[in-house]
Amino acid sequence: MPIAYPYDMSDWYGYDKDCPCPTSYSSSIETINLNGMCSATINQTYYHNGSGTLPAVGDECYSNSNQSTPLVGGYYRTSSGGGILINNNTGTVTSLQTCISLTQFKVSTPQNGSFRMCQVTQPLSPIYYYHTGSGTYPVSGSDTVYIDAAGTTVLNGGSGTNWAYYPASSSASADGWFRILGPSGVVFQDFTCP
Repeated sequence: MPIAYPYDMSDWYGYDKDCPCPTSYSSSIETINLNGMCSATINQTYYHNGSGTLPAVGDECYSNSNQSTPLVGGYYRTSSGGGILINNNTGTVTSLQTCISLTQFKVSTPQNGSFRMCQVTQPLSPIYYYHTGSGTYPVSGSDTVYIDAAGTTVLNGGSGTNWAYYPASSSASADGWFRILGPSGVVFQDFTCP
């Protein structure tokens, strides 16, 4: 039966002004770790019961707008800078996660000592590492090197390990090399090959 104007009181029967209206947001699918999250594509629409644009710690997240299907536990990317962790199947956000902006570069297998590092040839299957600097290759004193794109595991140099680095082209000649001392991943020394 169509509603006539002006409204009668009976027209409002069943209206609940306190109905929790979820907020939609864009996200990736669930991934099993931070590394997977940071490389995931944001191509899903989910819903949360919080007051912000994106879910916050303690918010509940759902795959549908009527909030009947909570998201399963895992990592979800929600922006270029990071995402959320749900560590149970109730959809509750337990922590926010950050993706570090890193630069990928090619390296050799680890070498001891700096002698003839510029003559170390590129492996047939290049190894890729990632650094925090703004240049093509890491530099000493400021850049940290990671073995994964998410920046969760630093490159351990032990008592002093060197790696040669190579240009993006198929050249087998090293552009230079760097050294890391200890488990911090911070570049201790770098050298550009002539």
